[in-house]
Amino acid sequence: MKIIAKLAEAPFVFSKLLKIFVLSLVFVAQLFSIQAAASEPESIELVEVEEEITVQDPYLVRRGESGALFQIEYRRLTPTSYLSTIGNATYDQQYDGASLSGAGFALLKKFNFSPLSLAVGPMYSQLSVQSSTAEMSLTQLGLRSVIILDGLSEVPQWNPFVGIDLVNSSLSETSASDSFSGSVAIGYAWSLGVNVLLDTLDRKTAEMANHDSGVQATYLSLWIGDQGDAINSEDPSFGGKPELGAALAIEF
Repeated sequence: MKIIAKLAEAPFVFSKLLKIFVLSLVFVAQLFSIQAAASEPESIELVEVEEEITVQDPYLVRRGESGALFQIEYRRLTPTSYLSTIGNATYDQQYDGASLSGAGFALLKKFNFSPLSLAVGPMYSQLSVQSSTAEMSLTQLGLRSVIILDGLSEVPQWNPFVGIDLVNSSLSETSASDSFSGSVAIGYAWSLGVNVLLDTLDRKTAEMANHDSGVQATYLSLWIGDQGDAINSEDPSFGGKPELGAALAIEF
């Protein structure tokens, strides 16, 4: 009878064991799903934030007591008083009246006063001219001094200036039958012009340049100028008629 009773209870016991087994499987599956979710890295959404450039103070307010001025220039020189070293001819005869022309640059230390500023520093230029019979190149290295009237208003649009260059010149002149090269003693050159403020053409770009690079102002420099005689009267003279020049000037 006991054996029969045990056999009668078997289906009930089996169903309980099956239920326990199924619940165990569900529990284990939920446990693994929780661990898998925890192991997945949390996605982070990146948002690019554009830094807002605030309106800058006026030029006269934000500039310091000193700064720097970098100039990239185009120059012309017509030394009508020059006597050719290779053809015993005047400049106009040798080069048909054409001008020496070329590029140059200057890096100046600027001292800000009121209403004037003084900029002083080295300059360099390379000029050349060519005719059907000869060619000449003139390399100049020297010291530039410029007085600028740029403190009359908070945002000066037009800044008159006067400049003096003390230069040492290296001359090279060649023709089909002769050539000459040499150095000329220190002489001087003068210029009279105006700096035109370019920042007003694009104020947003000007503000970004000031914020990112410390650019205080950008100018177009226009001038008229000429070169005087060298200290040594025996050296060639490069004086002549005044010529126009232009430069891009960046103030830091």
